[in-house]
Amino acid sequence: MRKHFLAAALGLLAPLAGAQTSRSFVVPSALEKGRGNSYFYYLTWYSSLSMHPVHVQLIYDVKDIKVPAALLREMYFRRSSYVGNENYLSKAVMDVNLSMGPNSPAGATAAFKSNVGANPVNVFKGTVNLPNTKYVRPPSLPPWNVKIVFTKPFPYISVKGKSLVVDVTCTSFTPLGTRKGSWYMDMLVPPPGKRSSNPAPQPRCRFSNGKYNNSISHRNPVLGGTWYVRYNNVLPNTSGFGAIGNAGAKGKWGPFTLPFDLGPLGAPGCSWNVKVLFTVALTSNASGSASWPSIPIPNNPVLAGASFYDHAALLDPKANALGIVTTWSSKWTIGGGATPPGCIVYKYRDSTPPSPTGYLRPGNAVAVKFGF
Repeated sequence: MRKHFLAAALGLLAPLAGAQTSRSFVVPSALEKGRGNSYFYYLTWYSSLSMHPVHVQLIYDVKDIKVPAALLREMYFRRSSYVGNENYLSKAVMDVNLSMGPNSPAGATAAFKSNVGANPVNVFKGTVNLPNTKYVRPPSLPPWNVKIVFTKPFPYISVKGKSLVVDVTCTSFTPLGTRKGSWYMDMLVPPPGKRSSNPAPQPRCRFSNGKYNNSISHRNPVLGGTWYVRYNNVLPNTSGFGAIGNAGAKGKWGPFTLPFDLGPLGAPGCSWNVKVLFTVALTSNASGSASWPSIPIPNNPVLAGASFYDHAALLDPKANALGIVTTWSSKWTIGGGATPPGCIVYKYRDSTPPSPTGYLRPGNAVAVKFGF
């Protein structure tokens, strides 16, 4: 049975053996016509500290590759669509090996050796040119302008439950101009949690000490994680309440359109910005910070992409006639849901002898185009 499968696979590869590169596929496949939502820079990391050599494994699920078999002859990277930073002209010295990993990305481990297939092929060893590339505005996609031509082709054959593993060691990264920085590569990760203002801080809503809540600390909400927000620069040693709502600015709370102006009630410059679902008691500390407790986010896919709003009011009888001051309100979007079909294992400052293990990042997939 195995011999028949191998013969069939080699038959698919035979017509490509003498052909010029004319076809390609992208992993993760969602980025063939889409933009990434993150960035990867460990291979091409510029810092005043020495980060190299860096060992990275880019692991892709064969289920996400539509081509059953191909003789891979080159690979490409492109700049990140997530950051606006300009990628500066640079070069990197890389050693690239490809193999068919024994497991899917879900079965990958932090041990580099366990992810490598039985017959790895050293496809490239040398200098990779990284061109100057500026941010590309949507809906346009950045060009695949980092090209690595293989000195030896790799025979890719899809086998259920396995993975395509790109094992790269970057021994040096060198900016070539006067402007220096990391070269950010495009990457897809599980949808992250997000925060945005609802609608803005309230600089005229001040405490009796003249301060207002112009700073927050927080953890973005993600399925299966926890969320909290801390209001900074508030009146020390006071109490109040925080509220969660399902409607914010431009929404409605009964007959009232949000935000609701508290000026006529005796708190000029203050407003209330959310439709209240539940509240918690808050107390500010001596440093002038009031923090929510950590709230668990259920690991329920139905909640992915859902939004909620927070706001708080703290007591300050000397601040105004109403005796309360409101905080900076935010809109929160819950991250998580669909996980990209890939993962990353990396280790920086990987000096000789190389480390047998790295850091495992499940669901992280760097954008790569393969030509065959």
